[in-house]
Amino acid sequence: MSGTGPVERVARPIASSAPPRVVTVRSGDLSTIAVMASQGPPIDASRVAQLRTAIADGSYGADPDAIAARMIASDLGPIAD
Repeated sequence: MSGTGPVERVARPIASSAPPRVVTVRSGDLSTIAVMASQGPPIDASRVAQLRTAIADGSYGADPDAIAARMIASDLGPIAD
């Protein structure tokens, strides 16, 4: 994109009654965003190795209730017990 003015995008949540949010991005920032997106998320290789080892030797313990609660909270926000 050319120019230096802001570019507006409307982010519409999927399957939600929440109103759309307007996100404003300066066109100069778009190249930085594109580079970051092409690199993918940061990965902690040492943490990945620790988890692989723990899974392989059977010492990794997952709490399915905690995982489910965090997944719900990430989408809907914290919920009361």
